[in-house]
Amino acid sequence: MTQAAPTPAPLNRRLFNPMASLDKLQLQRLQLERKTLRTQLANAKNFNHLSGGTLGELMGAPLACLPSSLPANRNREIPMSEAEFDLDFGPEIGLIPEDGSRQQSAGLVTKLTGTGSPLAPFFMRAACLIIQVDPVAWAMIGAAVAAPAEGALPYRVPRVIPVGGIPDDESATPAVMEYNHQLLQGVHDLLLAYQFQYLLQGRFLMINERGMDVGLIDSHTCTSGFGNANADPGLVINQMNRYLTGAGSEEIFNWPNVTDTDPADGLSLEPNLVQIQYATPRAPGVFGVCYPVRPHVLFPGQNYQFLLSRINESLYYDRLRERWTTDGTLTKPSDNFADSRPANLTGPAAWAGYRAFRYGLLQYGVLLRGSELLPEESMQWLLAFGQPYQTILTDGNAWAQVQAIAQNCGLAGVPKPLGPRGIDPRWGKQRAMEALFQDKIGQDGVLAGLDPSDRRISVQDLRECLRELAAGEHIMAP
Repeated sequence: MTQAAPTPAPLNRRLFNPMASLDKLQLQRLQLERKTLRTQLANAKNFNHLSGGTLGELMGAPLACLPSSLPANRNREIPMSEAEFDLDFGPEIGLIPEDGSRQQSAGLVTKLTGTGSPLAPFFMRAACLIIQVDPVAWAMIGAAVAAPAEGALPYRVPRVIPVGGIPDDESATPAVMEYNHQLLQGVHDLLLAYQFQYLLQGRFLMINERGMDVGLIDSHTCTSGFGNANADPGLVINQMNRYLTGAGSEEIFNWPNVTDTDPADGLSLEPNLVQIQYATPRAPGVFGVCYPVRPHVLFPGQNYQFLLSRINESLYYDRLRERWTTDGTLTKPSDNFADSRPANLTGPAAWAGYRAFRYGLLQYGVLLRGSELLPEESMQWLLAFGQPYQTILTDGNAWAQVQAIAQNCGLAGVPKPLGPRGIDPRWGKQRAMEALFQDKIGQDGVLAGLDPSDRRISVQDLRECLRELAAGEHIMAP
């Protein structure tokens, strides 16, 4: 009489937890220190290079020296359902979400909100497209099996899945788990399938360039690898399966764990390893990923939107959709093949294809290069360069905010932008012009050669110069 194999004891070992060795008093002290640090960060003044620099310094500084602001970003996992992909990557993708509840940080990182309006005057020099993915990629062979219930015994999964499934799951099929390869290639397709656009106040199209020409910020992520590296795929596979079952999938990916499903002949396999490749999408674009715009001030009350608009060409979009979605069917050399072939006199049963599991994490959004301005400096910009923007500044939502900024500067109203030389008498106010601007005499044109001064002057002196140029009839009307 053959004795049954003993049932293995459940694993009940605890992983080492460094926090468990701390007593209650130490934990309370650490939590208090963290709370204090968070408070300090929240109230800290942004004092990095050129943050709060003069308008002249901000206009003349290299883009790489300007602070960056993240108005919004989105995180996605693939595979997406086809309906989810069509919703997220339709004809137009709004990179700034319309939902105000998704407001981004308004502290150290940025003074811009997720609803597409700044909290304070923001001087913008460049916009960058962010598309970030994990820097490693790998693939492994396994099986597509039914998603188990909680507490279910592990399936016996051989390296080769026979037609007809396995004893634990008759519907099991061969499968390939691929991490990040399709996601990395899809980024390339995305840049070629969409146009990057920046729309100011729904009226001025400030950027309208092919995504590949704008480039993407992730090309600054430097990842280096040499030779081959083995890695444990288990954590990513478990994460993918949780994502799939949470999205309603009835099957998961299972790695091989036995040589054969027969309990008498099957032997356990050692834990699986995969060989990884380090890879990062690289698309520096035309201007090194920081795409310059016509320098301008975003005022509170103005709305702005960054869009990806689909190009009227389907090759790269169709490839992108295929890479980032799943339809749950077998991947076969030809769609005309049946899923499998039964065994007969001419050979054994054979599968026509396999289930493809593609997984990866994606973050996409927009990054701006610029800095918050003092109210006085925003009025200084308005004087020199605000003429083309008068119509959008006098829109209802923006006008009240611009008026409030002018009042904070002690002005009787919003100053009119400077007009042509010889017509606008304010060019003769030498003291104010020399304090605010570097005037290159001899240049032709309306405002040719006029640059904001990079000299530091006190806020009070700046206000007095503004009052001098905004006196009398030189006040803008809504």
